[in-house]
Amino acid sequence: MAFLFAAFLVYCAMHAYAFLAARAAFALAVPASAALAAALVFSAFAPVLAHVLDRRGAATAGRALARVGYLWMGLLILFVGWHLAVEAAALAVDLARRWGIVSLPDPSARGLFSAAASLAVASALYGAVEARRVRVRRLTLACTGLPAGHEPVRVVHISDLHLGAMTGVGSVCRLAARLTALRPDLLVSTGDLVDGDIARVGPAARVLAAVPARLGKFAVIGNHECYAGLDRAVAFTRRAGFTVLRNAARAVGDALVVAGVDDPAAGGADAEARVFDTLPGGRCTLLLKHRPMVSAASLGRFDLQLSGHTHGGQIFPFGWVVRRVYPVRHGLSEPGAGSRLYLSAGTGSWGPPIRFLAPPEIAVIELVPAATTHGTPCAVQTAPGGAGAQGGPSSGRSPIDDPGA
Repeated sequence: MAFLFAAFLVYCAMHAYAFLAARAAFALAVPASAALAAALVFSAFAPVLAHVLDRRGAATAGRALARVGYLWMGLLILFVGWHLAVEAAALAVDLARRWGIVSLPDPSARGLFSAAASLAVASALYGAVEARRVRVRRLTLACTGLPAGHEPVRVVHISDLHLGAMTGVGSVCRLAARLTALRPDLLVSTGDLVDGDIARVGPAARVLAAVPARLGKFAVIGNHECYAGLDRAVAFTRRAGFTVLRNAARAVGDALVVAGVDDPAAGGADAEARVFDTLPGGRCTLLLKHRPMVSAASLGRFDLQLSGHTHGGQIFPFGWVVRRVYPVRHGLSEPGAGSRLYLSAGTGSWGPPIRFLAPPEIAVIELVPAATTHGTPCAVQTAPGGAGAQGGPSSGRSPIDDPGA
């Protein structure tokens, strides 16, 4: 909750920045400044008010306010980023003019504001399209725990769907169709499947439950399951057809184990170590863990950790901030001792239905016996959202993406 409070303070600071920029650009008088300030204060609290309305039974009003509030949030984030950029460009031009390098006119505050606002709107439109174009990233990974001759195991990994006020059943149906077309052996969700009022997205559980997976469907909880109400979130995930691994593990066939641990928001320190202490050796082990944090004590005890949480930043330039908090590359990395980590950019969006320079993804990971890769530990490729992204196995295709991308 401390993080949420800090994030809200940053969000309020963005509103203050926008207010000062607008007042400087348009030389607003006191009445206009007061009206703008009131509108911005309301906008800052709109997501909170929407949550309150939901809790008090005014679901329709809450959903409408959430849509307006989150769309505004996306625009504001983009505006602040672009305004800082154009201000920096104006400063560079001013310095160049003083040094006699250029003779460009001094841009006005109104011109800078208008440029930033136009770029923000254009970026939001692009980001709304990008958020709907879920790409497929394909990997083939050798797993020493799979015996020679074992058939490949296709793991389809989704993360951070954030089903809630901004999610329509139609989008869930489209996602379910794509997941079905990918023909998963295992379908896994690494947390934040739901967000906010779970009752509103109840039909989505039935849609996801219809997605087949030959060897099963497994999920872990993320921090937003805790915010939405843990018991209700777990019940929803189970209705969606997933086995929820709460600091537990399940054997899948005779050569594969899937382990899962709760997000730290749910409490329960040292649970990961206890889970690994119960696992049989010699099997290919997948670890589902919402946040991309690798425990040094767990290295060498799992073959592949699947994580999400970061959304790849979701809206540029937040990717830079994310990398400071979680210094892990998006995609595949090797933290050591033969263990590997795959960090998903997320399949959905939190808050604004916008992704700017941080496209959503579904990861399709083919686990094969080590002997069948002929010394190649992995191959990674991507496919954009569309018919071509729903193809068959990744083996035999040309890599078009670096594993650590």
